[in-house]
Amino acid sequence: MKRFNKFIASTTQISTFSKPIQAPYFRKSFNLKTKDKTVLYIAVAGLYELYFNGNKITKGILAPYISNPDDLIYYDEYDITGFIQEGKNTVAVLLGNGMQNCFGGEIWNFHVAPWVNSPRFSMSILQGEQSILESDESFKVCNSPILLNDLRVGEHVDNRLSVNGWNAVDFDDSSWLNAIIVDSPKGEIKKCNVEPIKIEKELSAISISKVGNGYLYDFGENNAGIIRLKPKSRRGTKIVLSFGEYLKGGTLCRENLLFEQLYIDDFVQKDVYICSGEQDELYESSFTYHGFRYALVEGINKEEATKEFLTYLVCHSDIKTIGTIEFDNEKLNLLQEITVRSDLSNFFYFPTDCPHREKNGWTGDIYLSAEQYMYNFDGYASFRQWLEQLRYCQLENGVVPGIIPADPLKLPVYGPAWDGVIVELPLQMFRFTGEIKYLDENKEAIKKYIKYMADKRKENGLISFGIGDWCPVGKDSASDYDTSLEFICSAYYLKQLRESKLIFSLLGDKEFVQYAESLYEELLSKVKNNYVVDGRVTEQKQTGLALAIKFKLLNEEEEKRAVQDLVSLIESNNSLMTVGVLGARYIFEVLAENNYVDLAYKMIMQDKFPSYGYYLNRGATALWENFYELADDNVNWTRKDGGKLSSLNHHFWGHVSGWLYKYLGGLLINPNYMNHKSVVIAPNVIDSVKKCNVTYSTKFGRCTVNYTVENGKFNLNVDIPAEIECTVVLPNGKQIITNQGSFSCEV
Repeated sequence: MKRFNKFIASTTQISTFSKPIQAPYFRKSFNLKTKDKTVLYIAVAGLYELYFNGNKITKGILAPYISNPDDLIYYDEYDITGFIQEGKNTVAVLLGNGMQNCFGGEIWNFHVAPWVNSPRFSMSILQGEQSILESDESFKVCNSPILLNDLRVGEHVDNRLSVNGWNAVDFDDSSWLNAIIVDSPKGEIKKCNVEPIKIEKELSAISISKVGNGYLYDFGENNAGIIRLKPKSRRGTKIVLSFGEYLKGGTLCRENLLFEQLYIDDFVQKDVYICSGEQDELYESSFTYHGFRYALVEGINKEEATKEFLTYLVCHSDIKTIGTIEFDNEKLNLLQEITVRSDLSNFFYFPTDCPHREKNGWTGDIYLSAEQYMYNFDGYASFRQWLEQLRYCQLENGVVPGIIPADPLKLPVYGPAWDGVIVELPLQMFRFTGEIKYLDENKEAIKKYIKYMADKRKENGLISFGIGDWCPVGKDSASDYDTSLEFICSAYYLKQLRESKLIFSLLGDKEFVQYAESLYEELLSKVKNNYVVDGRVTEQKQTGLALAIKFKLLNEEEEKRAVQDLVSLIESNNSLMTVGVLGARYIFEVLAENNYVDLAYKMIMQDKFPSYGYYLNRGATALWENFYELADDNVNWTRKDGGKLSSLNHHFWGHVSGWLYKYLGGLLINPNYMNHKSVVIAPNVIDSVKKCNVTYSTKFGRCTVNYTVENGKFNLNVDIPAEIECTVVLPNGKQIITNQGSFSCEV
């Protein structure tokens, strides 16, 4: 059977900005007598590229996974039968730093994490039950041309140091050194069961222009991925590639990617390549990736600055698209397009906050985006593995760190609107699939978290810690929100308690249901005593009212009053939103569920700032981290108030896509969370949409919903698998329950 007894490395030294260590080549030749089924297993603390008999067989980019090596080490499995030859065979590995030595992550303390060490791997090859090879000091090792590699920052490569044929069977490695046996990582070794990171498409520049000392490549879209370089320069030519999302004064601006306490401009979001001068020279990034639209290339001349010189390889986890929505309204289609682009740009094994400066699995970001991801993609295997990392990172007292994976002891706590992902994500996964395993696997983590939060109550019985309605529109500070932190935290914890009651009733744990029920009733009473006076919510803010309504904190009369207050508040502000991401996640849903779909649509799509429509008009090709008003210049993105922009590729404002599916498309998947075979079809008709088509793939088959509005008549066509129980709610309020495969009607 497979064994990971020995981990090997080229050195025990770690890389730093001031003293980087070259990425090492490893190789080992061995003999095989037969071509019987042969399987290779490789476990890595770091990242790797794998070759067998000169063939690159790595499953994808940034293999095997990005994890905390003190918690989990992942291995990959390869059937190499088709590559073996009788006689001499050679296995070869190129090893990168990954999370094992992430010196570019200083701001989150990754550079001083307890696991920091040189990258290392363990390998075994089996034919049947017979062990053919195991990693040991007989592996030969040599430096590669990769001088510096960091997941967040970039790569520096001197191709003059490339060793031609280093992974081939007949290569002479007699001058190479032997690998060294090193300590095994502390983490449990498990098979990686998620989709690999693949190249989705290749982009050529839509324009190339001379800017300063370099040439600016504009790829037309803000994506994430790696580069392919095809230089035709003389030997020793140094090419510097700088990446960014926008222009300022006609030049590449990267100030939104810099953290002053960490990044040196000579390193951040830059790749450096020194040419070998060989014919057909080609370079593709190995152990980093970037988020960008623009690349500034320095070190080449006008003749070299061609489209063929630089190609953008757009990458993300190879998760399957299962939902689509399309309108006769092109701006709505564009909004869906840029949301999906942000989703995928930020899915490298798990959802990240941005694909450039951070690349972190922030809990709050996934919390806010979970539902819309499930409308658009089958990412369940990846979500499941990320939740496994979360459980390992969770402290015994129930604390959930704000970033997964990370060192939980070196991170602050971010409060229930972040930590509560431990409840939200498994529940949404169960809702969409009916797989109880997602709840069962996380039940103990949920219990610990719920009890931890109970202990965080103040003397007044309420909760107030962490961060609140993050990134409020138009505000310079991400924390300058206007709804009380105490109200937000307490409301979110109430939501999690209500959801926990559902989860543990499904799991048959009556004792914990009673515990959560008792906490819920007690906390709800405290919230209402402090924040509802004479039947009216005192947090007269868009976020405060939206959360009070959506989280069911009010009785029927109080809720009616809160809806009226919310609508009045919005209309008095010219239908403009004043929320942060926590309010934005629910405010449009609250309006739609209370017959104000037109108002929600206006808030989302109007041309005025702040709105999604405003950014679409300004040419945004991905969702932004913040809503900032821009100066009157459609070429350069600069803030009207002169401040810095932040990330221009974030998915945590992306639930607007879920809103499109649910309230314009009318597709509500298992809305009561109790029957994953049930859907409600309830489109809302608005003046700006005359046609809509929705598709969604379930394990039973594909659901389609399409409607048209012509000459005042509403025409609906529904096609669903026979196993799905469907309730149709027409715009006139008529309800039809059907299990027919196809259904059509006219109103």
